[in-house]
Amino acid sequence: MMHKEHLQNFIQKFFKKKTVVKDQQLMHPEREWVIGLSVALLIFIGSGCLSVYSYIKNRAITVSVPPGEEAAVVYRESVVKDALTILEKRAKTYDQLTDNRTAIPEIETDVATSSEEITSEESLKTDESTATSTGE
Repeated sequence: MMHKEHLQNFIQKFFKKKTVVKDQQLMHPEREWVIGLSVALLIFIGSGCLSVYSYIKNRAITVSVPPGEEAAVVYRESVVKDALTILEKRAKTYDQLTDNRTAIPEIETDVATSSEEITSEESLKTDESTATSTGE
């Protein structure tokens, strides 16, 4: 069994300050530069090796389609004509805008037209009937 004195002596010896010359300089610029450049060089060399390996592994890959499995191209004349008319309209609009004109290009709108002319009396009657039906 350990006695108190023996235990205290053991603890004091264990935690006793050692007389070691400590390096008082916390930063070592040369060491930091060597470590930083070494890590950068290792990353650069590693990525180069990986690139060479993947190139060698994949350089012999070829894409080939067996005959008979090729997709047939379908030509639809109406779709092509519609696309060409749209492109022509866009080209005309672009030309008008780039000519430094102040005119606004014409915009096509679908407006329903009727051949009947509405007189002012008829329009007043329709306005009154809508006003009474809405409760104004």
